[in-house]
Amino acid sequence: MRGILAVLLLLVSLPAEAGGLIEEDIRLPARFAGLFGTRTLSLSALVVRPDDGARHPLAILSHGAPRNEYDRHARSPRDQLDKARELARRGWVTVAVMRRGYGESEGEYAEDYGRCSTPAYEPAGRAAAEDLRETVRLMADKPYVDAGTVIAVGHSAGGFASVALAADPPPGLKAVISFAGGRGSPRPDEVCGPEILADTYARFGQTARVPMLWVYAENDHYIGPALARRLHAAFIGAGGRAELIMLPPFGEDGHKLFSTKGAPLWTAQVDAFLAREGLAQAVPTTAAPPRASALPPEQAITIPVRGEVTESFYLTLPATPPKAILILFPGGGGAIEVREPVPAPEKAGNFLARSRALLAERGFVVATLDAPSDSADGMPEHFRVSATHAEDVAKVAAWLRERHPLPVWLVGTSRGTLSAANAALRQGAGIDGLVLTASVTRTSKQGPHSLLNMDLDRITVPTLVLSHTADGCSRSPALDGPRLTDKIGATRKAYVELTGGAEPQSPPCEGRSHHGFIGQEDEAVGGIAGFVAGQF
Repeated sequence: MRGILAVLLLLVSLPAEAGGLIEEDIRLPARFAGLFGTRTLSLSALVVRPDDGARHPLAILSHGAPRNEYDRHARSPRDQLDKARELARRGWVTVAVMRRGYGESEGEYAEDYGRCSTPAYEPAGRAAAEDLRETVRLMADKPYVDAGTVIAVGHSAGGFASVALAADPPPGLKAVISFAGGRGSPRPDEVCGPEILADTYARFGQTARVPMLWVYAENDHYIGPALARRLHAAFIGAGGRAELIMLPPFGEDGHKLFSTKGAPLWTAQVDAFLAREGLAQAVPTTAAPPRASALPPEQAITIPVRGEVTESFYLTLPATPPKAILILFPGGGGAIEVREPVPAPEKAGNFLARSRALLAERGFVVATLDAPSDSADGMPEHFRVSATHAEDVAKVAAWLRERHPLPVWLVGTSRGTLSAANAALRQGAGIDGLVLTASVTRTSKQGPHSLLNMDLDRITVPTLVLSHTADGCSRSPALDGPRLTDKIGATRKAYVELTGGAEPQSPPCEGRSHHGFIGQEDEAVGGIAGFVAGQF
């Protein structure tokens, strides 16, 4: 290894994995003002909390509203058990409460917004918020609750109620997390009075001042992405504070993202938000159960980049809170023919394309890029080193960062190293790190470009160069690796050379040879993951 002059380690407080949880069903004697005075009504609730004898901050978990009114009475706080456990493992006393008119909670349904043509969303939201306010008041007296810090976490109508609560906040409320928040969807892809709903969010935004995280999926059939953005714009335009995250399509209906199956996605957003707001709790709690089976299938994503030109990529998500985003640039012409259904990674010939699942298992959001739609047969090298290509990559990075606010690293292999280095050079501070594997350091008649001909001294982000001793490709000999590393201007850089592996199954410049780290995918991925994590 060469040129490692400095390593900066960022210590992040993540959920600990020791100890246990206490789960208990409780009743909350809530008080509500009415025309005939104050009534006390018993609300059904479930508390999940760390079993360590200490006081912890409070998370109020609020459910949605079914389209069919007859389904309200079938609801139970234990419908929220898995989500409550996730929050409790992060050090929060979590109470999942059933509002009036739901499940076994007493009282009449208080959230009716009236006619679809003229929905009264604001009084409905404020009525639901009163149930949450009473929950905060009653839980504050519990000996295991630190009432000085409270967050409200809600889904759908529960997210709407949580935003309404923040408009007139109870003591201790520090933040709101709303998943697919909204009201008034009588059937798929339809919302009653969307302009009235936006106006209601604007009124809430006039007085709500705590930071908020709003998470939606692009295929939400209750609150679609266009309406979600409209609600967000109305809210922040009136003075509210909210970060909008629009995640890729999830299952058949993205409204169900806030679920056990969606946990790898939404917990990553929650962890990042709480850390940014100084609300992450470092508390010994029980380890989360394995969620390998809950990992969503890979998705084929296509976004516009230049007019009618699009860029497609496979999006592979980890089952644990992610550490960073990796954008992968395969070699050759870069055309991997992204499609649905997504083919198994191991069937790919290219090293990075077949290793994308291994990288996701290491805790990374992985985007494996195809060639753009105007180069469907493959990118010529002059395009790989162009400003246009770098701008396309920047749009992919922005799309990913909007949904996963994490550092972005570019990872190239073979001719993909030209793309990665070009983007790093042209984007500068917009990229957080660079990995070059089986780097193209020599030209040929068909390939006139080389990394060694680039202004590598202008690359200042942390950079790893990875080679294989037996790489038989004439354009990427391992003996060029140290010289390539030395030319890079980064303060933190490393050169790693692997040996061994399996017998080649392809010509020397193709992916199933030592040029593609055949039989050493785990070692190569481990080196990449370790460098990105700051381990060397």
